[in-house]
Amino acid sequence: MTKRKFGANGFIFLLCLLFAIVGFVIYLVNSTTGYLSGTALNYWIIILSVIAIVLGALLLIFRNSMEGYEGLVMIVIGVLLAVSVCLFIDERKTLAADVYFIPVNYPQAEADALYLGIVGVAFYIVSIITLVVSSMIGIEGKEVKKDDIIVVESK
Repeated sequence: MTKRKFGANGFIFLLCLLFAIVGFVIYLVNSTTGYLSGTALNYWIIILSVIAIVLGALLLIFRNSMEGYEGLVMIVIGVLLAVSVCLFIDERKTLAADVYFIPVNYPQAEADALYLGIVGVAFYIVSIITLVVSSMIGIEGKEVKKDDIIVVESK
């Protein structure tokens, strides 16, 4: 088995994981502080996000031994992140209704919680977009020998 190099497309996938982590942290901060500090967390968002992030990390760490399963793992990660962002949006729809559709007497903390939630959703969506881009390119570069020099080309 030949070791495959980490190509530029792998860095795009790493960005996907970083965006997912940032979105997840924003969800946790948004749900436990400020206006929403007394509300219950949606554990499905936590479970699905952690599974997606762990699967992505495992795909990066064991990229040589997971050859052939990368596409399936990326599909699973995409579905997990998509369900997480849908649940995140569903949780924040009452805030959006209060701030945008009944803009008479809402506390500023409620608007701040909504805006932070929108930022968290944006990070999840950017994570899904970078996942799609990296899946189109592929995680790995392939090794090609040219005149005894190893060159890394993307798939």
